Amino acid sequence: MRTNVIQVANGSILDADDLYPGGGNEAPGLAPGQLGKSIEVAPGYLDVDFWGRVQYVKLDAAITVVPVRGTLAYWSDKPNFGVTCDNPTVGVALAGIILGTTTDGRYVWIQKEGRAVVKFLSSTTKTTPAAGDAVVHSGTSGLADVLADATAVVFGTDAAQLNRLIGHLAGSVASQLGSVDLIPIPD
Repeated sequence: MRTNVIQVANGSILDADDLYPGGGNEAPGLAPGQLGKSIEVAPGYLDVDFWGRVQYVKLDAAITVVPVRGTLAYWSDKPNFGVTCDNPTVGVALAGIILGTTTDGRYVWIQKEGRAVVKFLSSTTKTTPAAGDAVVHSGTSGLADVLADATAVVFGTDAAQLNRLIGHLAGSVASQLGSVDLIPIPD
């Protein structure tokens, strides 16, 4: 559900690490109705490499992957807007991309559409990734990969590859981070 009004407790949605919805130190939080809401962020508003639609969700309390900026998040409890960064089981959908470093069990923003900063494997399948390359979920918890040019994906016959597709690289990958133009991720 998209909204025009949000509560930001830490100055920026990139810094969200809320104990309760919308921030605050006690239940129900400053904005309990904010969970699950989406907003549009204009290009250049927060970061040169970031714009698009974001959604407010809750991280699982016990995840093994440290949730930092660019980590992939998967639905763990979609009806209640719960996400995890741990490697999903087969059939679990990508929820979005974590916007900032945060803590397990906290309320955070994930990116669903637009240009996102994404975290990659330390060694991607393609040796020298370039703009326009296909970006996929790597199979390693919370990390993306860049397909090698020789990777054949035949529409209708390789559903596994197509289901892993996140978007395409908008530039290069440096220090495991790169800008990706996301394929819109449904709520």
